[in-house]
Amino acid sequence: MALLALLLCCVTALPAEARQKESAEDHFRRGVTLQKAGDVDGAIAEYRAALRLNPDFSDAHNNLGMMLRRKGDLDGAVAEYRKALGIAPGDVDVHNNLGNALRDKGDLDGAIAEYRAAIRLDPGYPLAHNNLGAALRAKGDLDGAIAEYGTAIRLDPKDADAHANLGNALRLKKDLDGAIAECRTALRIDPKNANAHNTLGVSLRARGDLDGAIAEYRASIEIDPNDADVHSNLCNALRLKGDLEAALAECRTAIRLDPKDAGVHNVLGVVLRAKGDVDGAIAEYRSSLAIDPNDADVHGNLGNALRLKGDLDGAIAEYRTAVRLAPDDADVWNTLGWLYATAKDPRVQDAGKAVECAQKAVSLSQEKDADMLDTLAEAYFVSGEYDKAIEAEEKAVKLKPDEESYQKRLEKCRQAKQAKK
Repeated sequence: MALLALLLCCVTALPAEARQKESAEDHFRRGVTLQKAGDVDGAIAEYRAALRLNPDFSDAHNNLGMMLRRKGDLDGAVAEYRKALGIAPGDVDVHNNLGNALRDKGDLDGAIAEYRAAIRLDPGYPLAHNNLGAALRAKGDLDGAIAEYGTAIRLDPKDADAHANLGNALRLKKDLDGAIAECRTALRIDPKNANAHNTLGVSLRARGDLDGAIAEYRASIEIDPNDADVHSNLCNALRLKGDLEAALAECRTAIRLDPKDAGVHNVLGVVLRAKGDVDGAIAEYRSSLAIDPNDADVHGNLGNALRLKGDLDGAIAEYRTAVRLAPDDADVWNTLGWLYATAKDPRVQDAGKAVECAQKAVSLSQEKDADMLDTLAEAYFVSGEYDKAIEAEEKAVKLKPDEESYQKRLEKCRQAKQAKK
Protein backbone atom coordinates (compact mmCIF):
# COMPACT_ATOMS: atom_id res chain seq x y z
CA MET A 1 0.00 0.00 0.00
CA ALA A 2 2.84 2.36 0.81
CA LEU A 3 4.35 1.75 -2.65
CA LEU A 4 0.97 2.39 -4.33
CA ALA A 5 0.55 5.59 -2.37
CA LEU A 6 4.02 6.71 -3.43
CA LEU A 7 3.24 6.07 -7.09
CA LEU A 8 -0.06 7.95 -6.86
CA CYS A 9 1.77 10.79 -5.23
CA CYS A 10 4.30 10.90 -8.07
CA VAL A 11 1.52 10.95 -10.66
CA THR A 12 -0.36 13.74 -8.99
CA ALA A 13 2.90 15.58 -8.53
CA LEU A 14 3.50 15.87 -12.32
CA PRO A 15 3.71 19.53 -13.25
CA ALA A 16 0.49 20.97 -14.62
CA GLU A 17 2.45 22.32 -17.63
CA ALA A 18 3.51 18.79 -18.62
CA ARG A 19 -0.07 17.54 -18.42
CA GLN A 20 -1.25 20.52 -20.55
CA LYS A 21 1.39 19.95 -23.23
CA GLU A 22 0.46 16.30 -23.44
CA SER A 23 -3.20 17.21 -23.81
CA ALA A 24 -2.39 19.90 -26.38
CA GLU A 25 -0.47 17.32 -28.40
CA ASP A 26 -3.50 15.01 -28.28
CA HIS A 27 -5.72 17.74 -29.67
CA PHE A 28 -3.11 18.59 -32.28
CA ARG A 29 -2.85 14.98 -33.45
CA ARG A 30 -6.64 14.72 -33.70
CA GLY A 31 -6.64 17.98 -35.68
CA VAL A 32 -4.09 16.57 -38.13
CA THR A 33 -6.20 13.43 -38.56
CA LEU A 34 -9.35 15.48 -39.21
CA GLN A 35 -7.44 17.77 -41.56
CA LYS A 36 -6.29 14.79 -43.63
CA ALA A 37 -9.88 13.51 -43.69
CA GLY A 38 -11.10 16.84 -45.06
CA ASP A 39 -13.00 17.84 -41.92
CA VAL A 40 -11.94 21.49 -41.84
CA ASP A 41 -14.29 22.59 -39.07
CA GLY A 42 -13.34 19.64 -36.90
CA ALA A 43 -9.64 20.32 -37.41
CA ILE A 44 -10.10 23.99 -36.52
CA ALA A 45 -11.84 23.02 -33.28
CA GLU A 46 -9.01 20.68 -32.29
CA TYR A 47 -6.26 23.16 -33.11
CA ARG A 48 -8.05 25.83 -31.09
CA ALA A 49 -8.34 23.39 -28.19
CA ALA A 50 -4.61 22.67 -28.41
CA LEU A 51 -3.84 26.40 -28.37
CA ARG A 52 -6.05 27.05 -25.37
CA LEU A 53 -3.88 24.57 -23.47
CA ASN A 54 -0.60 25.71 -25.02
CA PRO A 55 -0.71 29.18 -26.64
CA ASP A 56 2.95 28.82 -27.69
CA PHE A 57 2.32 25.75 -29.86
CA SER A 58 3.66 27.11 -33.17
CA ASP A 59 2.69 24.07 -35.27
CA ALA A 60 -0.90 24.40 -34.05
CA HIS A 61 -0.95 28.09 -35.03
CA ASN A 62 0.41 27.18 -38.46
CA ASN A 63 -2.08 24.37 -39.07
CA LEU A 64 -4.94 26.51 -37.79
CA GLY A 65 -3.85 29.18 -40.26
CA MET A 66 -3.97 26.64 -43.10
CA MET A 67 -7.48 25.58 -42.16
CA LEU A 68 -8.71 29.16 -41.82
CA ARG A 69 -7.27 29.97 -45.24
CA ARG A 70 -9.10 26.98 -46.67
CA LYS A 71 -12.31 28.35 -45.13
CA GLY A 72 -11.67 31.73 -46.75
CA ASP A 73 -10.83 33.51 -43.49
CA LEU A 74 -7.64 35.11 -44.78
CA ASP A 75 -7.33 37.66 -41.99
CA GLY A 76 -7.60 34.88 -39.43
CA ALA A 77 -5.04 32.81 -41.32
CA VAL A 78 -2.57 35.69 -41.48
CA ALA A 79 -2.97 36.31 -37.76
CA GLU A 80 -2.23 32.67 -36.93
CA TYR A 81 0.81 32.52 -39.18
CA ARG A 82 2.19 35.67 -37.59
CA LYS A 83 1.69 34.15 -34.13
CA ALA A 84 3.55 31.05 -35.28
CA LEU A 85 6.44 33.16 -36.55
CA GLY A 86 6.52 35.08 -33.30
CA ILE A 87 7.25 31.75 -31.61
CA ALA A 88 9.38 30.14 -34.35
CA PRO A 89 10.73 32.89 -36.66
CA GLY A 90 12.94 30.44 -38.55
CA ASP A 91 10.13 28.16 -39.75
CA VAL A 92 10.34 28.30 -43.54
CA ASP A 93 6.99 26.54 -44.00
CA VAL A 94 5.19 29.23 -42.01
CA HIS A 95 6.86 32.02 -44.02
CA ASN A 96 5.72 30.24 -47.17
CA ASN A 97 2.19 29.76 -45.86
CA LEU A 98 1.97 33.39 -44.77
CA GLY A 99 3.07 34.38 -48.27
CA ASN A 100 0.24 32.30 -49.73
CA ALA A 101 -2.37 33.95 -47.52
CA LEU A 102 -1.06 37.45 -48.29
CA ARG A 103 -1.10 36.63 -52.00
CA ASP A 104 -4.72 35.52 -51.70
CA LYS A 105 -5.49 38.86 -50.01
CA GLY A 106 -3.93 40.72 -52.93
CA ASP A 107 -0.88 41.85 -50.94
CA LEU A 108 1.69 40.75 -53.50
CA ASP A 109 4.53 42.77 -52.02
CA GLY A 110 3.92 41.23 -48.61
CA ALA A 111 3.74 37.76 -50.16
CA ILE A 112 6.99 38.28 -52.06
CA ALA A 113 8.71 39.40 -48.86
CA GLU A 114 7.61 36.22 -47.07
CA TYR A 115 8.68 33.92 -49.90
CA ARG A 116 12.06 35.65 -50.02
CA ALA A 117 12.36 35.23 -46.22
CA ALA A 118 11.74 31.50 -46.61
CA ILE A 119 14.34 31.29 -49.38
CA ARG A 120 16.92 33.19 -47.32
CA LEU A 121 16.42 30.64 -44.54
CA ASP A 122 16.51 27.71 -46.98
CA PRO A 123 17.71 28.49 -50.55
CA GLY A 124 16.95 24.91 -51.53
CA TYR A 125 13.23 25.17 -50.76
CA PRO A 126 11.58 24.53 -54.18
CA LEU A 127 8.03 25.31 -53.06
CA ALA A 128 8.98 28.82 -51.97
CA HIS A 129 10.72 29.44 -55.31
CA ASN A 130 7.61 28.23 -57.15
CA ASN A 131 5.32 30.43 -55.06
CA LEU A 132 7.62 33.41 -55.45
CA GLY A 133 7.40 32.86 -59.20
CA ALA A 134 3.61 32.95 -59.00
CA ALA A 135 3.65 36.21 -57.04
CA LEU A 136 6.15 37.81 -59.45
CA ARG A 137 3.99 36.73 -62.39
CA ALA A 138 0.97 38.36 -60.76
CA LYS A 139 3.05 41.53 -60.41
CA GLY A 140 3.83 41.41 -64.13
CA ASP A 141 7.49 40.40 -63.70
CA LEU A 142 7.48 37.49 -66.14
CA ASP A 143 11.25 37.24 -66.40
CA GLY A 144 11.56 37.08 -62.63
CA ALA A 145 8.80 34.48 -62.47
CA ILE A 146 10.45 32.33 -65.15
CA ALA A 147 13.73 32.46 -63.23
CA GLU A 148 12.06 31.32 -60.00
CA TYR A 149 10.13 28.53 -61.70
CA GLY A 150 13.38 27.41 -63.30
CA THR A 151 15.08 27.30 -59.90
CA ALA A 152 12.18 25.30 -58.45
CA ILE A 153 12.46 22.79 -61.31
CA ARG A 154 16.24 22.55 -60.92
CA LEU A 155 15.75 21.75 -57.24
CA ASP A 156 12.89 19.34 -57.91
CA PRO A 157 12.63 18.23 -61.58
CA LYS A 158 9.54 16.17 -60.74
CA ASP A 159 7.51 19.18 -59.55
CA ALA A 160 4.58 19.13 -61.98
CA ASP A 161 3.14 22.39 -60.62
CA ALA A 162 6.39 24.25 -61.29
CA HIS A 163 6.50 22.93 -64.87
CA ALA A 164 2.86 23.97 -65.40
CA ASN A 165 3.50 27.42 -63.93
CA LEU A 166 6.59 27.86 -66.09
CA GLY A 167 4.46 26.89 -69.07
CA ASN A 168 1.94 29.59 -68.23
CA ALA A 169 4.65 32.25 -67.86
CA LEU A 170 6.21 31.24 -71.19
CA ARG A 171 2.76 31.46 -72.79
CA LEU A 172 2.41 35.01 -71.51
CA LYS A 173 5.84 35.74 -73.04
CA LYS A 174 4.41 34.47 -76.36
CA ASP A 175 6.71 31.42 -76.30
CA LEU A 176 3.98 28.95 -77.19
CA ASP A 177 6.36 26.12 -78.10
CA GLY A 178 8.06 26.44 -74.72
CA ALA A 179 4.72 26.67 -72.94
CA ILE A 180 3.37 23.55 -74.60
CA ALA A 181 6.56 21.63 -73.88
CA GLU A 182 6.46 22.52 -70.16
CA CYS A 183 2.79 21.61 -69.84
CA ARG A 184 3.36 18.26 -71.50
CA THR A 185 6.27 17.62 -69.13
CA ALA A 186 4.01 18.46 -66.18
CA LEU A 187 1.40 16.02 -67.44
CA ARG A 188 3.93 13.23 -67.93
CA ILE A 189 4.83 13.69 -64.27
CA ASP A 190 1.23 14.12 -63.09
CA PRO A 191 -1.52 13.32 -65.62
CA LYS A 192 -4.08 14.61 -63.11
CA ASN A 193 -2.65 18.14 -62.93
CA ALA A 194 -5.70 20.24 -63.80
CA ASN A 195 -3.70 23.47 -64.10
CA ALA A 196 -1.36 21.91 -66.66
CA HIS A 197 -4.30 20.69 -68.76
CA ASN A 198 -5.88 24.16 -68.67
CA THR A 199 -2.65 26.01 -69.52
CA LEU A 200 -1.96 23.55 -72.33
CA GLY A 201 -5.49 24.21 -73.60
CA VAL A 202 -4.94 27.98 -73.59
CA SER A 203 -1.62 27.54 -75.42
CA LEU A 204 -3.12 25.23 -78.03
CA ARG A 205 -5.97 27.67 -78.61
CA ALA A 206 -3.43 30.44 -79.18
CA ARG A 207 -1.82 28.18 -81.77
CA GLY A 208 -5.20 27.76 -83.48
CA ASP A 209 -5.73 24.15 -82.38
CA LEU A 210 -9.27 24.47 -81.06
CA ASP A 211 -9.93 20.74 -80.96
CA GLY A 212 -6.81 20.17 -78.92
CA ALA A 213 -7.70 23.06 -76.61
CA ILE A 214 -11.22 21.73 -76.04
CA ALA A 215 -9.86 18.28 -75.20
CA GLU A 216 -7.47 19.77 -72.62
CA TYR A 217 -10.14 21.96 -71.04
CA ARG A 218 -12.41 18.93 -70.72
CA ALA A 219 -9.58 16.93 -69.14
CA SER A 220 -9.02 19.75 -66.63
CA ILE A 221 -12.73 19.91 -65.78
CA GLU A 222 -12.88 16.15 -65.30
CA ILE A 223 -10.21 16.52 -62.60
CA ASP A 224 -11.57 19.73 -61.08
CA PRO A 225 -15.18 20.41 -62.14
CA ASN A 226 -15.45 23.51 -59.94
CA ASP A 227 -12.93 25.78 -61.67
CA ALA A 228 -14.96 28.61 -63.21
CA ASP A 229 -12.03 29.85 -65.29
CA VAL A 230 -11.66 26.55 -67.12
CA HIS A 231 -15.39 26.40 -67.89
CA SER A 232 -15.07 29.94 -69.25
CA ASN A 233 -12.09 28.93 -71.39
CA LEU A 234 -14.01 25.94 -72.71
CA CYS A 235 -16.97 28.20 -73.45
CA ASN A 236 -14.76 30.48 -75.54
CA ALA A 237 -13.24 27.61 -77.49
CA LEU A 238 -16.64 26.09 -78.21
CA ARG A 239 -17.89 29.49 -79.33
CA LEU A 240 -15.01 29.79 -81.79
CA LYS A 241 -15.88 26.30 -83.06
CA GLY A 242 -19.44 27.50 -83.66
CA ASP A 243 -21.02 25.26 -81.00
CA LEU A 244 -22.98 28.05 -79.35
CA GLU A 245 -25.34 25.85 -77.34
CA ALA A 246 -22.48 23.98 -75.67
CA ALA A 247 -20.66 27.27 -75.16
CA LEU A 248 -23.72 28.76 -73.49
CA ALA A 249 -23.96 25.80 -71.11
CA GLU A 250 -20.31 26.16 -70.10
CA CYS A 251 -20.69 29.89 -69.47
CA ARG A 252 -23.72 29.34 -67.28
CA THR A 253 -21.82 26.71 -65.31
CA ALA A 254 -18.92 29.12 -64.84
CA ILE A 255 -21.25 31.87 -63.56
CA ARG A 256 -22.96 29.43 -61.20
CA LEU A 257 -19.56 28.56 -59.78
CA ASP A 258 -18.38 32.18 -59.57
CA PRO A 259 -21.11 34.81 -60.03
CA LYS A 260 -18.58 37.60 -59.36
CA ASP A 261 -16.25 36.67 -62.22
CA ALA A 262 -16.48 39.67 -64.54
CA GLY A 263 -14.70 37.84 -67.36
CA VAL A 264 -17.27 35.06 -67.47
CA HIS A 265 -20.14 37.54 -67.76
CA ASN A 266 -18.30 39.13 -70.68
CA VAL A 267 -17.81 35.78 -72.42
CA LEU A 268 -21.47 34.95 -71.90
CA GLY A 269 -22.34 38.29 -73.47
CA VAL A 270 -20.23 37.43 -76.51
CA VAL A 271 -21.99 34.07 -76.85
CA LEU A 272 -25.45 35.59 -76.51
CA ARG A 273 -24.63 38.23 -79.11
CA ALA A 274 -23.45 35.50 -81.48
CA LYS A 275 -26.78 33.74 -80.91
CA GLY A 276 -28.62 36.94 -81.83
CA ASP A 277 -29.71 37.80 -78.29
CA VAL A 278 -28.38 41.37 -78.23
CA ASP A 279 -30.45 42.39 -75.21
CA GLY A 280 -29.12 39.44 -73.25
CA ALA A 281 -25.59 40.33 -74.33
CA ILE A 282 -26.01 43.92 -73.16
CA ALA A 283 -27.25 42.72 -69.77
CA GLU A 284 -24.20 40.46 -69.36
CA TYR A 285 -21.75 43.17 -70.41
CA ARG A 286 -23.34 45.51 -67.87
CA SER A 287 -23.06 42.77 -65.21
CA SER A 288 -19.39 42.41 -66.05
CA LEU A 289 -18.78 46.15 -65.79
CA ALA A 290 -20.64 46.34 -62.48
CA ILE A 291 -17.95 43.99 -61.13
CA ASP A 292 -14.99 45.47 -63.01
CA PRO A 293 -15.75 48.91 -64.50
CA ASN A 294 -12.21 49.32 -65.86
CA ASP A 295 -12.17 46.56 -68.47
CA ALA A 296 -11.73 48.30 -71.82
CA ASP A 297 -12.62 45.19 -73.84
CA VAL A 298 -16.01 44.89 -72.16
CA HIS A 299 -16.77 48.56 -72.77
CA GLY A 300 -15.92 47.96 -76.42
CA ASN A 301 -18.17 44.89 -76.54
CA LEU A 302 -21.01 46.82 -74.94
CA GLY A 303 -20.49 49.60 -77.47
CA ASN A 304 -20.78 47.08 -80.33
CA ALA A 305 -24.01 45.67 -78.89
CA LEU A 306 -25.54 49.11 -78.34
CA ARG A 307 -24.63 50.05 -81.92
CA LEU A 308 -26.49 46.96 -83.16
CA LYS A 309 -29.53 48.17 -81.19
CA GLY A 310 -29.28 51.59 -82.85
CA ASP A 311 -28.19 53.37 -79.67
CA LEU A 312 -25.31 55.28 -81.26
CA ASP A 313 -24.93 57.78 -78.43
CA GLY A 314 -24.61 54.93 -75.94
CA ALA A 315 -22.19 53.11 -78.24
CA ILE A 316 -19.96 56.16 -78.62
CA ALA A 317 -19.91 56.69 -74.88
CA GLU A 318 -18.72 53.11 -74.38
CA TYR A 319 -16.11 53.33 -77.12
CA ARG A 320 -14.80 56.58 -75.63
CA THR A 321 -14.52 54.92 -72.23
CA ALA A 322 -12.71 51.99 -73.84
CA VAL A 323 -10.05 54.17 -75.48
CA ARG A 324 -9.66 56.19 -72.30
CA LEU A 325 -8.87 52.97 -70.46
CA ALA A 326 -6.82 51.47 -73.31
CA PRO A 327 -5.61 54.33 -75.53
CA ASP A 328 -3.53 51.97 -77.69
CA ASP A 329 -6.50 49.84 -78.77
CA ALA A 330 -6.45 50.42 -82.52
CA ASP A 331 -9.62 48.37 -83.10
CA VAL A 332 -11.80 50.64 -80.96
CA TRP A 333 -10.33 53.79 -82.52
CA ASN A 334 -11.13 52.28 -85.92
CA THR A 335 -14.70 51.46 -84.90
CA LEU A 336 -15.20 55.01 -83.64
CA GLY A 337 -13.80 56.41 -86.87
CA TRP A 338 -16.13 54.28 -88.98
CA LEU A 339 -19.14 55.18 -86.85
CA TYR A 340 -18.46 58.94 -87.08
CA ALA A 341 -17.89 58.65 -90.83
CA THR A 342 -20.89 56.51 -91.79
CA ALA A 343 -23.61 57.36 -89.25
CA LYS A 344 -26.91 58.33 -90.91
CA ASP A 345 -27.86 60.45 -87.93
CA PRO A 346 -26.53 63.98 -88.59
CA ARG A 347 -26.14 64.44 -84.82
CA VAL A 348 -23.60 61.64 -84.80
CA GLN A 349 -21.81 61.95 -88.15
CA ASP A 350 -18.71 64.06 -87.69
CA ALA A 351 -16.08 64.11 -90.42
CA GLY A 352 -13.47 65.75 -88.24
CA LYS A 353 -13.81 63.20 -85.46
CA ALA A 354 -13.90 60.41 -88.05
CA VAL A 355 -10.55 61.49 -89.47
CA GLU A 356 -9.05 61.97 -86.00
CA CYS A 357 -10.06 58.50 -84.81
CA ALA A 358 -9.17 56.73 -88.05
CA GLN A 359 -5.74 58.38 -88.14
CA LYS A 360 -5.13 57.17 -84.60
CA ALA A 361 -6.05 53.60 -85.56
CA VAL A 362 -3.85 53.64 -88.67
CA SER A 363 -0.94 55.06 -86.69
CA LEU A 364 -1.26 52.40 -83.97
CA SER A 365 -1.43 49.65 -86.60
CA GLN A 366 1.59 51.14 -88.44
CA GLU A 367 -0.42 51.20 -91.69
CA LYS A 368 -0.43 47.42 -91.76
CA ASP A 369 -4.18 46.89 -91.32
CA ALA A 370 -6.20 47.17 -94.51
CA ASP A 371 -9.54 47.65 -92.74
CA MET A 372 -8.18 50.61 -90.78
CA LEU A 373 -6.81 52.21 -93.93
CA ASP A 374 -10.22 51.66 -95.51
CA THR A 375 -11.88 53.46 -92.57
CA LEU A 376 -9.43 56.34 -92.94
CA ALA A 377 -10.27 56.56 -96.64
CA GLU A 378 -13.99 56.79 -95.83
CA ALA A 379 -13.29 59.45 -93.18
CA TYR A 380 -11.32 61.53 -95.67
CA PHE A 381 -14.09 61.01 -98.23
CA VAL A 382 -16.84 62.40 -95.97
CA SER A 383 -14.58 65.32 -95.09
CA GLY A 384 -14.08 66.09 -98.79
CA GLU A 385 -10.34 65.32 -98.79
CA TYR A 386 -10.45 63.11 -101.87
CA ASP A 387 -6.72 62.96 -102.61
CA LYS A 388 -6.02 61.69 -99.12
CA ALA A 389 -8.96 59.31 -99.41
CA ILE A 390 -7.56 57.85 -102.62
CA GLU A 391 -4.08 57.50 -101.09
CA ALA A 392 -5.42 55.65 -98.04
CA GLU A 393 -7.66 53.37 -100.10
CA GLU A 394 -4.85 52.51 -102.51
CA LYS A 395 -2.79 51.36 -99.51
CA ALA A 396 -5.73 49.23 -98.34
CA VAL A 397 -6.09 47.68 -101.80
CA LYS A 398 -2.38 46.91 -101.89
CA LEU A 399 -2.71 44.97 -98.64
CA LYS A 400 -5.91 43.21 -99.73
CA PRO A 401 -6.11 43.31 -103.52
CA ASP A 402 -9.04 40.88 -103.67
CA GLU A 403 -11.31 42.87 -101.34
CA GLU A 404 -14.13 44.06 -103.60
CA SER A 405 -15.45 46.68 -101.17
CA TYR A 406 -12.08 48.44 -101.20
CA GLN A 407 -12.09 48.57 -104.98
CA LYS A 408 -15.58 50.07 -104.97
CA ARG A 409 -14.64 52.68 -102.39
CA LEU A 410 -11.51 53.60 -104.34
CA GLU A 411 -13.59 54.12 -107.46
CA LYS A 412 -16.08 56.22 -105.46
CA CYS A 413 -13.25 58.44 -104.22
CA ARG A 414 -11.81 58.87 -107.71
CA GLN A 415 -15.21 59.79 -109.15
CA ALA A 416 -15.75 62.33 -106.38
CA LYS A 417 -12.39 63.91 -107.09
CA GLN A 418 -13.21 64.05 -110.81
CA ALA A 419 -16.62 65.58 -110.14
CA LYS A 420 -15.06 68.24 -107.89
CA LYS A 421 -12.97 69.42 -110.82
